[in-house]
Amino acid sequence: MANCECTFIAIKPDGVQQGLVGEIIKRFEQKRFRLVGVKFMQASEDVLKEHYIDLKDRPFFVGLVKYMHSGPVVAMVHILHGWQQARRESSCRKTPFFKNHQISAGRGGSRL
Repeated sequence: MANCECTFIAIKPDGVQQGLVGEIIKRFEQKRFRLVGVKFMQASEDVLKEHYIDLKDRPFFVGLVKYMHSGPVVAMVHILHGWQQARRESSCRKTPFFKNHQISAGRGGSRL
């Protein structure tokens, strides 16, 4: 995944609870994002604390972790096409949501 442009997207508990998962995925696919990994999960507090480590000193950190732990989330990795403008890091960072799973972007598949 280091040689591709990709982004991690999490559908938060309220989006899952409101039944918006399909619509959110559809919108990304309509923008020509290619989904290469998806996991429906209840994120542990440890995974969330690791994922949001950069925010640990912010006053909202505890509330953010509590909120994200309040219900299931959908964790996804999408491949971006070069011409698209999107918020992303310059390279794929490994997210703790997929820590024990292999995502094979080069072949367009995943083992989750």
